[in-house]
Amino acid sequence: MWQAIAPGMGTNSLGTLTVSGGPINIADGVALEIDVDATGNSDCFNYSGELDLSALTLHVNDLAKLNSEKKYVIASNLTGVAGDFASSNLPKGWLVKYDSAQNKLILYFQRGTVIIVR
Repeated sequence: MWQAIAPGMGTNSLGTLTVSGGPINIADGVALEIDVDATGNSDCFNYSGELDLSALTLHVNDLAKLNSEKKYVIASNLTGVAGDFASSNLPKGWLVKYDSAQNKLILYFQRGTVIIVR
């Protein structure tokens, strides 16, 4: 078992974990453990401040529940992000981006581009 930030209080339990009151130090190797469902709901880490992703591993429980037609908000209320996740268990095509207009970290599926050459 790894050390984890689990907003939903464990596997198969969607929820939000809110941390406020100043910056937090996250040790290297800690996982942001996220549950999702097929309708677009997910755990959410609500953090007031800049989140340094470089120390975190993103771990999505039950990857079979990811719906490529949905976007999942996995962190909110951010003032920014630094770095990228140290690692993740995401299948190919799944990406995480920071939406600075909404202060959210979003997990989404990026569809490929088809190029036809004649």
